Amino acid sequence: MFQHGNSSFCASLIQTYSDLAKNGNASSTNVVVCLLGLSSRNFNFLLDGKLRPCAFSVVALSTILFAFILRLIPELLSQPWPIGYDTIYYARKITEDHVWSNMDIFVENSPLFYILIAPFTAFDNIFVVLKAAAPLLYALLCGAVFTYASHGLEYGPKRALVCSLIFALQLSALRISWDLFRNELGLIFMLLTFALLARFEGTRIQFALFGLLSTLASFSHEMVAALQLLVILNILTSKTLNKEISWRKLGALIVTFSPSITYVIFLTFWALSSPVRGPVKYEVSPFFDYIGSGPYQYSTYMELITELARLFLILFSPVLSIVLLGMRKRLQHINSFTVILLGLSFLPVISPHCSPAFSPRWMFMLAIPFSFYAGEGLSLLYETSRDYRTIRFFIVLLVLPSLIFIALPPNLSLLSLLQTEKTRQYLPSSMLSNTVPLQDIPHLLESLAFLKHIMNSSSLLITHEAFYDWALIALGSHINVTSSIKLDPFAEAESFAGSRREIYVISWTDPLRSWHGLKQPDDEFQLVFSSGPIGIYRYRRKDANNGPMTVEFGKAL
Repeated sequence: MFQHGNSSFCASLIQTYSDLAKNGNASSTNVVVCLLGLSSRNFNFLLDGKLRPCAFSVVALSTILFAFILRLIPELLSQPWPIGYDTIYYARKITEDHVWSNMDIFVENSPLFYILIAPFTAFDNIFVVLKAAAPLLYALLCGAVFTYASHGLEYGPKRALVCSLIFALQLSALRISWDLFRNELGLIFMLLTFALLARFEGTRIQFALFGLLSTLASFSHEMVAALQLLVILNILTSKTLNKEISWRKLGALIVTFSPSITYVIFLTFWALSSPVRGPVKYEVSPFFDYIGSGPYQYSTYMELITELARLFLILFSPVLSIVLLGMRKRLQHINSFTVILLGLSFLPVISPHCSPAFSPRWMFMLAIPFSFYAGEGLSLLYETSRDYRTIRFFIVLLVLPSLIFIALPPNLSLLSLLQTEKTRQYLPSSMLSNTVPLQDIPHLLESLAFLKHIMNSSSLLITHEAFYDWALIALGSHINVTSSIKLDPFAEAESFAGSRREIYVISWTDPLRSWHGLKQPDDEFQLVFSSGPIGIYRYRRKDANNGPMTVEFGKAL
């Protein structure tokens, strides 16, 4: 973004540093410019500089602005295509007007994000709405981290800014922002709830805000609802034992918290009686067996341990040493917060045959407590040694993987060298992708346009989960589309051999460019259309006499 040796940029950094260190009256934009500098000298003012009280709002706005700009970068680089696995799922639900046409969403998922986004169903291009929502949500989440640091942990604006900056640059936080918008929304309200509870004095407005924020968090995401319940029960127990809160106020808080408790209990009973539905039509038990050969399973117990450890180290290696240093200081309620998240993340190791589905997703949320520990560790390192070289090394170690994750495509990302197919199920090698490579999307849309032309209500399209939501968006509800339960659409198509339907499968034609481990089909599948690496295959029954029909880029050969 900035050329080496640009004197105006250097002058801007120097002036910003001077304004903050001496007067505390720099603008939000200049603070962000300063934060983008990788020099430890520019970073030191956060630990040692002097800020006037009026600069608190400037620092808070700078946190939000920095996170917004950071998260906006991949959205601009990927223009006009969306990024994120679940983003395509959200787009499909919104275009189907899923919120009001299907009330099952209120029991299948925490519905707040869908309710907030529902007014935008009138937009012609819903992907533009989602691309705008992504940086906005990330900015608000980083603002919530700053709020909890300053009010919940009683940090000054400098240290709160350090923590929120570390959070914004962590791979795990960026992974959440990539497509887990419901999770992100829930974490925003949860952190605001925790910040309020830390300074709870028992006023009526505090009771009302506590009930409202905790309920909004629970109605945003199921995992956040469960996490919030466990952490708040721990906080209330601690405050009661330490006599920081009276029994009367405790009872009133529990009553105020009852909507969240009731919703978590309802979701628990519903999950026990119904399988967990993914974005596609395969289902898993809410208490999942992680050992097996199916989707999101591991062939052996040792592979499960290895892959979970691999995911953890990829996410947190840049900050792990400084986090361990910061753990020497006891942070109120953050220790229990961390233990709860670590336990939920690695529960499949303890109970591999019966653990909550998608447990590794809890690991992403460790970015929140780890940012506070890293802030403490960095402050301790600065106060004890003033070792600028180590601080500079930590900044580079934190920023470099994030820049790779944000700005480089999957085929150039160095993170892919550390990953396996199992870790890619949870963490992509680059933010510049969705369920398919961005460069393949025009070919995918052209292939789906061909299908829309030749398919009718009696035809059937079988897809891998990567293509499922794309197909539903492009083809509409009048064409039958199903997804492979075992994530192998060609094997799924053979199970329909007795059907009289015309069966089609969409996949990659080039094995070198194929994603998700999809293999080439056998001779029973005839390629009838191809555009770039994406092809449409028709299933030929053994007793059928289907004439050849091969089309490339819409032209008969």
